[in-house]
Amino acid sequence: MGTTGKVEHEDVQSLCGESRLLLFGIGLEGGSVMAKRSERTTRSQIRQALRRLSLRSRERAACLRRDKYTCQRCGKKQSRAKGKEVYVEAHHTKGVLWDVLIDQVYEMLLCHPDDMITLCKACHKKEEACKIAEEVGL
Repeated sequence: MGTTGKVEHEDVQSLCGESRLLLFGIGLEGGSVMAKRSERTTRSQIRQALRRLSLRSRERAACLRRDKYTCQRCGKKQSRAKGKEVYVEAHHTKGVLWDVLIDQVYEMLLCHPDDMITLCKACHKKEEACKIAEEVGL
């Protein structure tokens, strides 16, 4: 190791093959310690993406406009006045089953790479059209 406590390039060069692979495997090459990158998109990343989508949705905006940015329980109106901030949120009256929703995203969208193939845009479009035709019964 160099005097800075980091793994220097020369140190990596001098290591034998097995030690070098071990060093690369734990992310020490180049002087920084990094956690191993997950093979799969995490549940929290999916939930954050879905939440961001929901927060920017037209449906949420329509709900807030319909209710004139006013709490339907206590009547407080949204305010951004300094010292008197009141924020309102859109509430899903039927609830959001996050675990079920995330499971569906994994199953239908983020499936295992063995369940996917690479296609050009034109072939992908044809493939989707055939799938839709089969579902409709054509």
